[in-house]
Amino acid sequence: MGGGRGRIATTAVGAVAGAVAGQAVEGAVTARPGVEITVRLDNGRVLAVTQEDEGEGFRVGERVRLLTDRYGNARVAR
Repeated sequence: MGGGRGRIATTAVGAVAGAVAGQAVEGAVTARPGVEITVRLDNGRVLAVTQEDEGEGFRVGERVRLLTDRYGNARVAR
C-alpha cells in the first residue's frame, strides 16, 4: 500500500493477522479433549488438576493417585 507510513502500518497489520491465524491453526491441530478433576488429599488440601481426557471415567469419592513430575506438573491416575 504505497510507501512510508502506509507501508509500515500495512506491514504491522499483516504481521498481527499472520500471528493470529497461525495461533488459530496451531490450536485446531493440537487441541484435545480435557477433563478437570478436583482431588481432596489425605491432609485435607484440595487441588484441581486439568489433564487430557483419556476415558478414565473417574467417579466422585474414588481414591486416586496424584502423580507429579520434577517440574511440579500433576496428573491423576488410578
